Amino acid sequence: MAKPRSLKYIFYRNLGAALVVPLLLMSLVTVFTAYQNARTQMVANSKRVSILLSSTIKTSIQDSESGIAALSMLLDGGKIEPEALPYVLGQILKSHGSFLDIRVLNDRGIVWAMSPYDEDVLGLDMSRAPQFFDAKKYGVVLWSKAYISAYMGHPTASISVPFSGGVIVASYDFVKLRRTVREFAPDSGLTVSILDEAGTILAHSEAGKALRRERDPNTDDYLALSKESLRLAMFDIGGHEEMITVTPISATGWTLVVAQNMKLVMGPVYKLAYTYGVFAIIFLLLGIALAYHFLSRVFSYFQKLIVNIRRVSDGSYQLDLPHEGIREMEEVEENFYLMSRHIRTREEHIVELNEELQLRLGEAETANLAKSAFLANMSHELRTPLNGALGMLQLLQMCDLNAEQKDYTEIAIRSCKSLTGLLNDILDLSRIEANRMPIIPERFRLSEIYTSLDEIFGLTARKKGVDLILEVSPEIPDAQLGDPVRIKQILFNLVGNAVKFTATGNIMVEAYPLPSDGLDVYRVLFSVSDTGLGIDDSQLENIFKPFTQTEASFTRRFGGAGLGLSIVKRLVELMSGKISIASSVGYGTVVYFCLTFGPVPSQDENVSVPAEISSKADMSGVRILVAEDEKVNQMFIEGLLIKHGVHPVCVKNGQEALEMLESNSFDLILMDVQMPIMDGMVATQLIRESGKPYAEIPVIALTAHAMGGDREKFLKAGFSDYLSKPLEFDDLLKVLAQNRPQ
Repeated sequence: MAKPRSLKYIFYRNLGAALVVPLLLMSLVTVFTAYQNARTQMVANSKRVSILLSSTIKTSIQDSESGIAALSMLLDGGKIEPEALPYVLGQILKSHGSFLDIRVLNDRGIVWAMSPYDEDVLGLDMSRAPQFFDAKKYGVVLWSKAYISAYMGHPTASISVPFSGGVIVASYDFVKLRRTVREFAPDSGLTVSILDEAGTILAHSEAGKALRRERDPNTDDYLALSKESLRLAMFDIGGHEEMITVTPISATGWTLVVAQNMKLVMGPVYKLAYTYGVFAIIFLLLGIALAYHFLSRVFSYFQKLIVNIRRVSDGSYQLDLPHEGIREMEEVEENFYLMSRHIRTREEHIVELNEELQLRLGEAETANLAKSAFLANMSHELRTPLNGALGMLQLLQMCDLNAEQKDYTEIAIRSCKSLTGLLNDILDLSRIEANRMPIIPERFRLSEIYTSLDEIFGLTARKKGVDLILEVSPEIPDAQLGDPVRIKQILFNLVGNAVKFTATGNIMVEAYPLPSDGLDVYRVLFSVSDTGLGIDDSQLENIFKPFTQTEASFTRRFGGAGLGLSIVKRLVELMSGKISIASSVGYGTVVYFCLTFGPVPSQDENVSVPAEISSKADMSGVRILVAEDEKVNQMFIEGLLIKHGVHPVCVKNGQEALEMLESNSFDLILMDVQMPIMDGMVATQLIRESGKPYAEIPVIALTAHAMGGDREKFLKAGFSDYLSKPLEFDDLLKVLAQNRPQ
């Protein structure tokens, strides 16, 4: 391998080329870089001014809308007395500073309050004005086109906000907008203008153009550019090239246009190119004479610079920068110093961000715990009175009622059950969002789920004249490994929706096998199709969002909170599946989803199905202790048990339950969890630890706590079984039959 030659040798050997080529390249690169930087700066300036100004305009518009919207809310709520309204309007006019006047029109379009006060305008009929007519028609906040106000004599645009009693109309002040435009427009060849939909100049960095209401001749090109993604292009305006940046102000239909004169911006670049050319010749002539001296200084400089680079790479920022008095070297030195300072700042900022991230994670965890506590408390507080209402209605249903009273009772019970379903959906959605919805795989039979579908929805569908068709491909094994509870929840939601929205035709629930990647998983494609109303394409993208419904008007024909499909989608994703929907208005809807199950159980493996215990079991003679602090809940539980031959004894808290056990004999205990003096958890623990004969009595948790994990928590605490409120008679009797002594 040849021995490396020294830089001095190479430099002196190639002195001519070493001077000429670098100087030429440096000149070309510098000029090209300057050109690119100037162009980049032009783009950055245009975007910066566009972003800042559009943000300022949008903020002003939003503030204006918020002020009038707040007034409409106060008027809707009846929180402003009529005699105080002029004063309130004046305060809004004074505080916002963006309005020329504010008028309040009643539902017939008559001005009945305004600020500033003008007796001639009060009582004016504006029912045919677009500001009133369109706002009442569409029921949303509307901006009018710009116009010259006959009343104020200034160019303006109106914002109309409907409320229950009429419409609020405010005139926007363009004078403030023009002042904002002039403040944002720099002096270096940059022009800013705001155009309306017709191309009329509403505001301009040159005030005269806006006052003369000129129309920009390039309006059509600007509007076309505003619809593109880049919104930046070159235009030939007045014989010179300008860079145009267009930003639409969507709320009002206005367009913000920022223009830069290329000649003014690139002039310094051309001067720089000429200067570098001159200096290149001078340096070429002087370089030969000063080569030796210069080369020595360069070597010394680079040696010190290398030392500093190594220090920075090792994490040390104690720099000993050389000072050679040469412009280029000092520029490198300055930029190197700035670079090292930026690196150090970034490192410190990263440390701060990490600390802040840890803090935010802690806050998020605290907020999540608070949310869970709130949901648990609200669930309890809602279920307790709902349990009383449903229980009393079920007891009433057992009385000797006439046909009309029975109908009323059944309707009230269905309403309570609908409210319970809504509460369960909200809790399910919250558990999923908090990643607390467990997927519990177990052996089950697909045929059992299909049988449940037919039992629950078959009769309802047939009453409507709709065929419910259930089909499973024979290639799919009946025994599967998955979460049958969540699979039922998915299918029940989808089939329930299909039954609700289908008046004629049929509903088909089908299942087909899908290829899988390995032996440890089994994939199934389900489809639920109907011949119902169908869904418009514009609503399909939002159909799986929470609280979204296909009917959003006040004339809705179908109920529901819009949570079912959102829960379905998230449950499918929790089970490593995907869901999609296809629909045509008037022809029906098809929902496809695939689920991934565990390995298929072998034919010899027994998949057990829990035995069904009838709610009609004979309970006569059974003595039950009921610990419940709510009087209404005591009444309906006691009434139910008595009607079934049970002897109930009711107490109000855990302490009384313990005292009653000391002196009486019972077969079962129904224990509420949340009670005064002594709660059910403590009472159950004392019963189990007592060592007395009643320590083994079955204790059933009867509670409004229904959050994820509550059942497991109560069973672990010593309860024998668990029932969540609101109760249904059949469920209560089944649990009693399961736990009564034989």
